[in-house]
Amino acid sequence: MVWGIVLKHLARLSWWAGLIVVAWDCSVEIYAAVPTSLQNRLQRAVRLPEIDVSAGFAYNQESLLAEDDIPDPSAAALKLQGQLTGEPSDATRWLQLARLHQLAGDPSASKTALEKALVLFRKRVSLQPEDIASRVGLGEALNRSGSNTEAESVLRDAVARAPKEALAWSALGRFWMGRVQQRLNLASTASSARPSAAQLEESTRWREEARRCFDNAIELAPKQARPRADRAGFLSWASGQDFLLKQLRGQAGGIEDLTVSVFSTNAIPDLEIASSLAPRDYRLHAASIWFQVFGNQRGQPNALSNQGTPWENLSSDLKNRIRPHLKALENLGDDADPQISSGALENLAVIQTMLMMDPSGASITARRALRRDATRAQAWELLLGTLISTERWEELLSLLEDRVKLRPEPRSFFMQVKILAQRDRWDESYRRLRMAMELWPNDILIRLSYACLLIRRSQGDILLPEARAQLEGLTKLLAQMKNPQDRARFAMHAGVTSAILFALEGNEDEARQFLKSVTASNPGNAYASSVLEILGN
Repeated sequence: MVWGIVLKHLARLSWWAGLIVVAWDCSVEIYAAVPTSLQNRLQRAVRLPEIDVSAGFAYNQESLLAEDDIPDPSAAALKLQGQLTGEPSDATRWLQLARLHQLAGDPSASKTALEKALVLFRKRVSLQPEDIASRVGLGEALNRSGSNTEAESVLRDAVARAPKEALAWSALGRFWMGRVQQRLNLASTASSARPSAAQLEESTRWREEARRCFDNAIELAPKQARPRADRAGFLSWASGQDFLLKQLRGQAGGIEDLTVSVFSTNAIPDLEIASSLAPRDYRLHAASIWFQVFGNQRGQPNALSNQGTPWENLSSDLKNRIRPHLKALENLGDDADPQISSGALENLAVIQTMLMMDPSGASITARRALRRDATRAQAWELLLGTLISTERWEELLSLLEDRVKLRPEPRSFFMQVKILAQRDRWDESYRRLRMAMELWPNDILIRLSYACLLIRRSQGDILLPEARAQLEGLTKLLAQMKNPQDRARFAMHAGVTSAILFALEGNEDEARQFLKSVTASNPGNAYASSVLEILGN
């Protein structure tokens, strides 16, 4: 049910994709048919894969509709599992676990948790038929599981039993948002790729139902921030839906129009009130800033694409509306609660990066956030991006070492390997990668990188068979990748690396033919072009 947008300040960095591998001093011939000079040039051509390092923020309506901020879903899920009691009261925890597992990228665990939540919520409703929270929980679990008919029945029953309960009205509003999203998604996959008149009429009716529900929730709880944030999320979502429908009719523009639509100025009044009602909710302050910045760009030059800092391009009136929220984030950075202070500082660091263009200040703020909560992923990304862009490699290695100790993961190990290789510290790079291979033998990034370094380190033909085995083992891993763009990127890199291996084994014609097909279909592939240039046409 999410209409989302991702905004990034630092895109894929050119040095990351263009790492040049320095030759080992080796004189052993791999195969007699391959001249030593060609062997060395081919080994120098090997590149490690590229990855994204981004400093920015991801926004979707769930970031406003959710009741909490989860910087590390996996850790939060583990902690929540330790709180389970086996009683019907666990229903809410299992529903939260379903969400956490989904955020952590584990749909199987999410489905299992959701099934347990449904069982326990049904039991709670049977034991406490007048408990509205139990009925709402059951309705939301049914909604998440796709049981639309029963979810609608349960949630309608909840508002009928407690017509003055804002919680029930908000839950019913979220249900109708989900129904509209499902309907339009179904329509977009049809052969016409456009909703029918009947589908549009039905979706419009459901959207009005959702708005009525959120309006009722605010009327019933005018002094609570949550209903206001819910309606702000709805208004943003509805504006995004309007953009989608215009796009289907060929009337909408590009990413800037989408950004203005999603960050609808209609949501700003609710965000302003919500942030005043919940002054310690740093997400509301940050959302108010970004909605003001992006939502007020319609018909004006985009502040984020003009010369000078984006902050300088904002009007005085707009700056004055934003300053109280900036001040609130600064003050919350000293809050006694580490989750609040780290969250406020993380958001402030992103603003300093994207809006103020102040990487030095953002780096200091991000470090403060990580000292309060080392799991803040966006603060890590921002700090990594800043150190990369300023080429502070030793400081970056130290930061990554801290990251690996805190949370071992393939990406951090790989980044260490990249930097060590760039600094000509090949033995350290190789040791790091061997350690990562022991921990994650089926991680495609680690395995492909390992094959690359085997080719790079090979003296004679000693390591080439193992490199070939590693590359051949990627086929199954590639088939399991869900993201088609990532799958294509890794497959292409593995293919070009395999071509280098073919040539080193004496199969130059086979390698040349493959590389020609790559450059013909993808002229911008610098990796393939550089190897083909070595082999000659």
